[in-house]
Amino acid sequence: MTGPAMRESWMAPLLVLGLFVLGGLVVFPLTLMIVATGLAFGALHGFAYALLGAEVSALVTYAIGRRIGREPVRRLSNQWVERVNRRLARQGLLAIITLRVVPVAPFSVINLVAGASHMGFRDFALGSLLGLMPGTLALTVFSDQVAGAIQAPDTVRWVILAALAVVISAGTWALGRWLLRSRQRRRSDDSDAD
Repeated sequence: MTGPAMRESWMAPLLVLGLFVLGGLVVFPLTLMIVATGLAFGALHGFAYALLGAEVSALVTYAIGRRIGREPVRRLSNQWVERVNRRLARQGLLAIITLRVVPVAPFSVINLVAGASHMGFRDFALGSLLGLMPGTLALTVFSDQVAGAIQAPDTVRWVILAALAVVISAGTWALGRWLLRSRQRRRSDDSDAD
């Protein structure tokens, strides 16, 4: 089954779901899977399939981290992972949303650490879903527009593509600045407390 036939098959969501879970298990880059899904299924279906696949993959690798436990994950990791672990335990939902919006580590590693931490399942599942939505939407719409601009180039598509690139870049930059300021404020508050 190829191309359009796969797109319209009832098996498409299951296949995508399986590929996302497998990708999570082998630590394949989530961004590439989302872009490929957007290219294969278009913006609307691509977004829905990629979001579902990423969320289920996150939950599976979280469950593996929960099963493995804290000590083995800590032994396999470095100091950065320990800091993330502490942050997840302290800030829970907000921390996982932030880590999804601005991915600072491989997707699967964050899931394993969250599972091995004291973070509850509900906070992890909800935080992952909320944090994955903006980036997944942006990537699937952007990849769909790129495919459309290549297949049928016209001025409107290229303007939409350029606008999306500007919005994604500006949003990423603004979020990065906000996170940097938040981190500096937190460090300042911590040093004032000492």
